[in-house]
Amino acid sequence: MPCLTHLSFDEILLEDASYRNALRDCKLLEVLATSWPDLNLIAALVHERRYAAIATDMRFVVLLAMHRILDWEIGARGGADYWVRADELVRKRRSGETTDIICGSERWK
Repeated sequence: MPCLTHLSFDEILLEDASYRNALRDCKLLEVLATSWPDLNLIAALVHERRYAAIATDMRFVVLLAMHRILDWEIGARGGADYWVRADELVRKRRSGETTDIICGSERWK
């Protein structure tokens, strides 16, 4: 794992320590994402401050991933897939353009 640049946990509620350990131990990690298929669930998790302990790390994002096969096809064709959107949100967080940790809600409106 120390050589990973991108890591995602899909629909799994891990302990905060698991996320923190990945962020600490994977020195090359650029993006740590967790993804969920439902925006209401994401909003509830964020509202409950489920990710509060790690939300300050600019590499952490929560992604809406409703249509995984479609998303994969978009990426395979060179479009803005899951990882492109995650990278863009991390870039915006690092530059101070946003403090948001949720990525993807605008795509499926």
